[in-house]
Amino acid sequence: MDNKFLTPPLLRLAGVASIVSGLLFFFGVQLQMSSGWFPEVALTDGEMTSWLATVTALRSTALAGIGFSVAAIALFIIVGLVVYRFLADVQPTLALLGIAGYLTGVPLALVAFIFGFGATWGLMDAASATESALLTAFMRSFLAMDDIGTFLIAGVGNGFFSLAAWRSRQLPRWLSGLGIAVAVLIALVLFRYVAPVFGAAGIGYPLLLLWFVLLGVVLLRKASAQEPSVQHAAMQAA
Repeated sequence: MDNKFLTPPLLRLAGVASIVSGLLFFFGVQLQMSSGWFPEVALTDGEMTSWLATVTALRSTALAGIGFSVAAIALFIIVGLVVYRFLADVQPTLALLGIAGYLTGVPLALVAFIFGFGATWGLMDAASATESALLTAFMRSFLAMDDIGTFLIAGVGNGFFSLAAWRSRQLPRWLSGLGIAVAVLIALVLFRYVAPVFGAAGIGYPLLLLWFVLLGVVLLRKASAQEPSVQHAAMQAA
């Protein structure tokens, strides 16, 4: 692929952003889980009063975990824009569908986690039944936005990007195949609210973070491989 807009520094930026976002989200999730913050189980079991009391005691850990996730999601847009440019010339329709997923999913996911951050911070000072009922409504909204945002980024965005890369061979087949498999899993896990068996598709979440890290490594390698030809072209032009 010969794309003058994809310079080695831009590929390197996307590679670093992809690796850092995957790692940030991983550590963010670990902090959220260790503080008991992620609310899905408590909402399902109707235990939000207990959840509120538990998370109140570990509020700083929970807020740090949410903050890591917000930073990771913000970096996703850099990755999406560069991957779109990377694939647009060879698979324009699929690349356009992919970036559409990012441009709708990233803002929604950001809103979800910022919303969750504010609700956690603002309602932790009075752990009573009244606040618990209000927080239940807030956190159900968070889960809905998070699920849809994740589906748009990973299911639609990465799914179409991976399909475009598979067809054009612009990325290694194993990476494209992993991206397609993760997209399918992320789509299937949405049905866990209808049939709990689909919860097993949640394995797609850690695989998604692994995919971002591996994509970053591939992009960094492509940047390094592209540098000699760019330097040669510059010397000839001079």
